[in-house]
Parts: sequence; C-alpha cells; structure tokens
Amino acid sequence: MVSQIIVLFLILFSSFSIATENPSNQSVTLTPVKVIELKRNIAVALEDIYLHPKRAQYIATSLKSESFNASLNSEVDREQFRQALRTQIVKATMDTGIDIKQQAPTYTHSVSGEVVFDTLNGSITTELSGDNIGYLKITGQLDFNKTTHLLNDAVRYVKNVDALIIDITLADKTELSLVQQLVSYFVPNGTVLGELLINGVNKTISAKSTKQYAKLENNLPLYILTSSFVSQEWEFFSHTLLQLRKATIVGEATMGVATLNTSIDVGSHTILELPYAQFIALDSEDNWQGVGVIPDYEIASQKAFNKAYELAQTRISKKSKTIQ
Repeated sequence: MVSQIIVLFLILFSSFSIATENPSNQSVTLTPVKVIELKRNIAVALEDIYLHPKRAQYIATSLKSESFNASLNSEVDREQFRQALRTQIVKATMDTGIDIKQQAPTYTHSVSGEVVFDTLNGSITTELSGDNIGYLKITGQLDFNKTTHLLNDAVRYVKNVDALIIDITLADKTELSLVQQLVSYFVPNGTVLGELLINGVNKTISAKSTKQYAKLENNLPLYILTSSFVSQEWEFFSHTLLQLRKATIVGEATMGVATLNTSIDVGSHTILELPYAQFIALDSEDNWQGVGVIPDYEIASQKAFNKAYELAQTRISKKSKTIQ
C-alpha cells in the first residue's frame, strides 16, 4: 500500500518511586498460617468473581475447610502448593481456565531516581492506499483509558475510504470497552451487540455513542483479518460484525475462547487467574467457545491481507460501474 502512512505506537508505562523487589529474595516456603490465608483468599475470590457461582460456592466451602487437602496445612514449598491446589480446584470445578501461579517479577530500571517499568504495550497503525483502501492494524496489548484517543484518531484518518481492512491477526489482550468502541463506529448507537454472562446474570452489550467522530459509512466494505492467535474480546469484535453483516472475515479460524479472564493478587507472590464472564452471541444462546470464529474466506493469515485487498478492489470496481 502507498500514499500516506500514520503509525500510532502505544507504549504504555508507569513510573513509581518504589524499591525494586528481587524475586530471589522471596521465601520459597509457605508457613501453615500463609497456606491457610492463601486458601481463604482464593475461596473469597472464587465466591466473588468466578463465572460459575454454584461451582464457586462448592469449592470455596471446601477451601475454607481444614480437611481440604490437609497436607497443605503444614509448611510447604510455594510452587508445590500452587500446583497441588490448582489440581484440586480444577478437579472440583472441571475448569482448566483456572490457574494459580507465581506473580511475575518486575524488571525495572531507574530514571531520575524513579523506578520505571513497562506494563501493556501494543500499536495501532493506519495506512491509505492509492486507490483509497484503508488499512488499520492492531497489535499487542491495549489499555482502554490510554488508547481510546488513539483509536479515535485512527478511525478519523480512514473515515473517507472506499473500503477498510482491519487487521487483528496479532491483537492480544485488551478490554471489552475498547472493542465495544471500535464496533460502535460501524453500527447505530444503541445497537445490541450481544450479552455477557456475569454472576449468573445476562448483561446486554450495546453500541456506544462516538461523539468525537461521526460513524463510518453504513455500507462501507469492511474486511477483518483473523488468525488462530485471536481470542476473547477480539473474537467478540469479529463475530459481532460478522453476525450484523457489517464485515467479511478473511484469514484463519480464531482460537475459540468466549470467556473473559481476570488476574487477582491473593498474597504471598501468588496470582489467581480465573474466568469471570462469558460472551453470549447475537444469533443464539451459544457462542464461539471451542469452535472459534469461522472466516468467510479461510486462508493462511500471512495471505489474508492480499485476499482482502483483492476483494476490496473488486467491490469498489463493481460499485463504480453501478454508479456510472
């Protein structure tokens, strides 16, 4: 693609005046008191957040009981504790989406007396071709609060294109709010996009108002490039626009993860990861869990752009002939 290129790189970082923690100094064993404390913290987190309330109640009651894996009530190796407890929880819930792992160490460097460390990072890239086909590529991990204005700028840049290709083949973790915002540029305000099951209650997800910039043209030819790497929120994005007949999907079937996960610090350098919500698709009470979003044109992700570009050119050509 030629013509102007605008690259909106997002490197998100935070600065804190804190002491750097050396992971090697962390205790490798847990005392009986710490073991019981961790089990109770995990139980509370499951009760409050876990996607399946009945399973959460069952396993939380067990975790609070002294008889639950009594061998873990004595001093124990921290990693052994995590592995053993995760095994017990997965067996009880039949959910491999739950994980208990070591808190990732923070690798830091000092700038003017402050400790700086990277958090999420990703990029939003936009290009325009000589034949007025727009290209918007999203890569890496994006935070809503620090990215929303960049997304607005990117959409404004491609606002007047004759066709648009959105590449999410390398899009990683993000927030539902960001994806919801991107979908909202293509549909009227208030359009129902799907539902989210949280704590046994279905909550409707609707299109937002895009006050800063007008909606994109209603019948704009839109092509979304996917890969087997795409999951969760980005699957919601592609599946929703496909079901609303607003987009053509080109690339590989996506990963097939319709749940949203969160990470909770439960103490003693331990993180609990668990699913807290599940998407429900527009077209049924089902979703793409275990199946993925199936493209209209299934092709290797490396070849998806060329295919989408070809489709866009053909569509524009037909439209021009119709107008003439």
